[in-house]
Amino acid sequence: MIGCDQAACKQALEEAAAAGKTPAVIVLAGSFNPVHQGHVRCVEDARKFLDGKPEYNYAIIGALLSPASESRVVRKFKKLGKGDPMRLETRVRACAAAASRVPWLGVLSMEAAGIAAGCSDSTEAVVRAAQFLAGGATVTAIQITTSESVDTYGGWDGCVKWESEQPGRVFPHRVVMNRAGSSMPEGEPPPGWYVVPPPPAEEELVISSTKVREFIQNGAWDELAKPDMLGEEEAALLKARHEAGEMYMPAE
Repeated sequence: MIGCDQAACKQALEEAAAAGKTPAVIVLAGSFNPVHQGHVRCVEDARKFLDGKPEYNYAIIGALLSPASESRVVRKFKKLGKGDPMRLETRVRACAAAASRVPWLGVLSMEAAGIAAGCSDSTEAVVRAAQFLAGGATVTAIQITTSESVDTYGGWDGCVKWESEQPGRVFPHRVVMNRAGSSMPEGEPPPGWYVVPPPPAEEELVISSTKVREFIQNGAWDELAKPDMLGEEEAALLKARHEAGEMYMPAE
């Protein structure tokens, strides 16, 4: 794991136990092809929301960015026709640069990211990632997801049905990011699902990995270096790997 000090996590676990709170780890899993400041803001917003809800009784001991394996990203990009998938090393190193400014945010290393490759789906990978950060201690994994993902399950009722059909599995809790312009399912979310209200319009970051890939394709590195895009360190890293021919997976 990169970042997110283990000693601090251990201390947070001890403090959670002393306070009678449930230790939890926030995980944002995804392709990160590439990472951008919207991903970091997403994790920060999720933690701010959970910390502001004492009734949930969580003690957030840390958070992780969990890049998907190369095989998963290749399958996804082929299916959606999104262009060239980046190497896992590129994505992990860029995530580490993006997370370095947040003391409690870490990134699964290349070796640790391999735990996702053997998981049946992202929910299982999130649970394992949370346990990895906690050094094997019992923690609640909290996965960041979107309203679009809830729709793929068939709304809230579909989420409950899907989980009930897989007895014995431990599922993460979820925070659903209700971004401006998204449409939330009707009704109340089931236990363990929480909806984060959208930020004020003036604080919304309008950025996507698709937009970042377009800037990379056009060589707009100065634009990517801006703090509301990637940041200087991330842009420099991607530029160096791009110029060295180390950015993308080799063509088949």
